[in-house]
Amino acid sequence: VDQQLNGQNYLTGTNFTIADIYLFVVTRWADFIGLDLAHFSHLASFMNRISERQTVQDAIAAEAA
Repeated sequence: VDQQLNGQNYLTGTNFTIADIYLFVVTRWADFIGLDLAHFSHLASFMNRISERQTVQDAIAAEAA
């Protein structure tokens, strides 16, 4: 996945798709199980990029409530 994200904003290229949403959700689970993904720099950039989306921030806030 890290290599797939090399040089592109989203998993399948330039368009945000359901695959990106699912990757974001599943990758967030790593924190809950103590899996360190920090060495995957492209994945980390992807996660930051997706987490900046307002809809994502709203969903995370609703989940926490």
